[in-house]
Amino acid sequence: GAISGKTLLISGAGGTVGHLAVQLAKAGGAQVIATASPPHFERVLAAGADHVFDYKAPDLGQDIKALCSAGVDRAVELEFGLNAPLLADVMRPEGVISVYGSALDMNPSLPFGQFLFKALKIDIALIYILNETDRQNAIDSLHKALTAGDLLPQIDQIYPLEECASAHQHVERGGRRGAVLLEIK
Repeated sequence: GAISGKTLLISGAGGTVGHLAVQLAKAGGAQVIATASPPHFERVLAAGADHVFDYKAPDLGQDIKALCSAGVDRAVELEFGLNAPLLADVMRPEGVISVYGSALDMNPSLPFGQFLFKALKIDIALIYILNETDRQNAIDSLHKALTAGDLLPQIDQIYPLEECASAHQHVERGGRRGAVLLEIK
């Protein structure tokens, strides 16, 4: 939906998906609050975030609420299980949380009372199961953003297809600054 004038919270903004989400949100006219680890702050700000906070900061919820007392309109969430309590705290009533991951806690304990009385909506986003129309709309939107220069993917390293195991190990090590690609010749 339309995000112009909305406040978006994007977790994991130092990662590939989060970094792209920051760019798309900013191009869409949103105020962008991002979380990342401190080594990624400069990169996240350069992508368009208005504010970036350490995702491990003990007062993260208070810091976010100080920026938007009415609450966050929408969130793009990498680690739903770990961040559900934070989201319950900082989201505005009827806010929307778009979830694309929860690898560190696949069976989260949900602060249901807070979610209920704010009528928060959870939108689980999985590209793998999109119907053909929605998939094509997503592709068209990304193509439009790329063509307009609103989306600048960062590439950390390119491996030849024969070195796909090394590429996977590179991803598993963490600390990347962009995508790891396989080149098919």
